[in-house]
This record gives sequence, structure tokens and C-alpha cells, in this order.
Amino acid sequence: MNRSAKKSLSAVLRELRDLPGHQAPASLLPAVLKRVGLADLYWKLDSPVGEVFVAASPAGISMVSRATSPEAFERSFERLHGRTISRATSRPPAAVRALLKNLKSRDRVKL
Repeated sequence: MNRSAKKSLSAVLRELRDLPGHQAPASLLPAVLKRVGLADLYWKLDSPVGEVFVAASPAGISMVSRATSPEAFERSFERLHGRTISRATSRPPAAVRALLKNLKSRDRVKL
């Protein structure tokens, strides 16, 4: 980037920062997280304790709940984490499958 382009970019950024009361739309963060592959997704799965909702991101499992509905799970997740979540259409990642396998295992520790 040449010097005049850097100055122009700096000026635009300064003007944007100085705009009164403007905030990014609520949809921006979820869209960016999804686009870069960091968004949380959730699956509704059968387990030994009944149906559970399991949320995960590339960082790992972020929430497990026996919510009464997908909507209740989404509200709970958003309240706890401060961001939206989407229902997955893909196969759960390895961490979620391992959790479910452990829950179904007869060798798991009894609580």
C-alpha cells in the first residue's frame, strides 16, 4: 500500500471513529465468527439421560444441556456466552462424538 493510500485509510478510520453513536449491527459478530470458522454450532443428540443439546466450536465443547427445546437451548447459550449459536446440519465433531460415546459407555465412572 502506498503512502497516500495509507493516509486516506487513516483518515477514513479516524472519521468513522468520530461518528456519534454508531455501533456495528448485532448480526456482524455472528456472521464474522461463522465466516472465519469460529462460530459455535449445536446438535440435539440422544444420550443415556435423554435428549441433550451439545454446543461446540473449534475450541471444543462449549455447552451441554437438557433444555426443553432448541429455542430454550439457544436462549440459554446466548445468555451465558453473549453470542448467538446455530443448529448444525453436519456430523458432530470428534469431541462431541467422544463425549456421547463416554456417556454411553458401561465403563464410565458412576456418580
